[in-house]
Amino acid sequence: YLLEGTVQRANNHVRVTAQLSRGATGERVLTLNFDRGLTDIFAIQAELAQAIAAELRATLSPREKALIERKPTTNPLAYDLFLQSRSWFQGDVRDPYPRSITLLRSAVERDPNFANAWCELSSLYAFEYRYAEETPAQLELAKTALSHAAKLDPDSPEYLHALASYLYRGLLDYPQASEQYAKLERLMPNDASAWHDYGSLLRRLHRTAESITSFERAVEL
Repeated sequence: YLLEGTVQRANNHVRVTAQLSRGATGERVLTLNFDRGLTDIFAIQAELAQAIAAELRATLSPREKALIERKPTTNPLAYDLFLQSRSWFQGDVRDPYPRSITLLRSAVERDPNFANAWCELSSLYAFEYRYAEETPAQLELAKTALSHAAKLDPDSPEYLHALASYLYRGLLDYPQASEQYAKLERLMPNDASAWHDYGSLLRRLHRTAESITSFERAVEL
């Protein structure tokens, strides 16, 4: 199946249109429209996921239901900053890390309980530590952000990813990081960034064939 759609935003109003089609034939099997306030964006995500699962007669585990229904933050501006950071980081921009870090710091200032933002902040600090500023102070920033995330949502896949990144790039603890990435594969099998990071780590462990498989999966996703 192929899921595609559009999101239109005007001030604090959001309109989401989603279409589910069969991959082999292009036949449309489900169309959904949502008109909500921006504060209901997470409710839209949950309803959309549940509607698709129902259409495909898929059974969601209790863990999957909990992940679908959770609200990362109650602060729309903090979430907007989080999305800006991710867009900036994933865009074709030279040295995106300082700008992404600034946006994430603004997000957690507005909502100190925003676990996902703390997770991504820790990962970016760890990346900067390994490849740009290898100082004890920089590593401490990554550790502190990770500690905030651990207090807020230690069972989330996002925390697992941040922990793996800290172990890998911050502490160079490849065996422990590898264990976390292996768990992450099972929890988030469609996360391209996790497969990419795992492939990079496997390469350092000289597990070349596995590394290539992981990179190929990241490219597919």
